[in-house]
Amino acid sequence: MKVKFFLVYVLAGAAFLAVSLWVWLSRGTNPKAIKAKYKLGGIMLVAWSIIATASCERGPLSNIFGGNDGEIMCYDPVPSNYASFYTEKWEQETGYALKTGETLTVVLVGVDYKDFRIAINCRVAGETGEESIGALLQTEDFAIEGNSSEHQVKYAPSDPTFTGQAVVRIWGLREGDGEAELLFSQPGLYITGGED
Repeated sequence: MKVKFFLVYVLAGAAFLAVSLWVWLSRGTNPKAIKAKYKLGGIMLVAWSIIATASCERGPLSNIFGGNDGEIMCYDPVPSNYASFYTEKWEQETGYALKTGETLTVVLVGVDYKDFRIAINCRVAGETGEESIGALLQTEDFAIEGNSSEHQVKYAPSDPTFTGQAVVRIWGLREGDGEAELLFSQPGLYITGGED
């Protein structure tokens, strides 16, 4: 509850108790008292729902998912150290598509770090069907201001001939010693090759 609304809640509660006392003293036979209690109760419910709704803001993830998906409401906690990515192209079979010269957007929400590292690696299928992280295609260090931000990475791989599945990993770098904490490791990126 916000401090600036505390007085409103106290006054509304006192008024409702006074009207309820009036209804009780009249033993429920006074139609004016009952009408006043219903009106005041309805006004209070509407006012509190408006105040609660007005204090909710669209979340930092809503621009990714669009519409109401990803919207942070008052009762949902903001994710801590959340990282994700997206590109301009989405393909149903392979996921996000990216080629040399295009932009990969990194989304960071509620992060405790200022400095980050992103790595894009090949995704390698093993003999037993398990997948692992292969050769490094690109790495980049970057910094953000605040605790929520987007950062754009222009894809410039070390091997421009590679096409196939890739893994995006993002680390938070601790100030001072530069020790890295892995925040995000996700397949779902498909490298489609070089520039047109």
